Amino acid sequence: MRSTFINQPEDMAWLFSTHLKALPPLAGKSLALCRSAIITGNEDCPDEIELHWAVHPLAYEMAAAHFVRGEDGELHVKI
Repeated sequence: MRSTFINQPEDMAWLFSTHLKALPPLAGKSLALCRSAIITGNEDCPDEIELHWAVHPLAYEMAAAHFVRGEDGELHVKI
């Protein structure tokens, strides 16, 4: 399965406006402050999205949030 890394402000704005319109705060922080993401699957209908606080996250850093597409076709936070 294909994964795409994005970290440009315009790409992140597209991601939030297209796939992650209504995000709850995470530990008091707005996920809209995340500065990079890994999109797995088709960019128009991703299977998973991993959000990162840093523009260039290190391989061992945990994601700020991880979303997976559920059986209902919607993206849900992976716990």
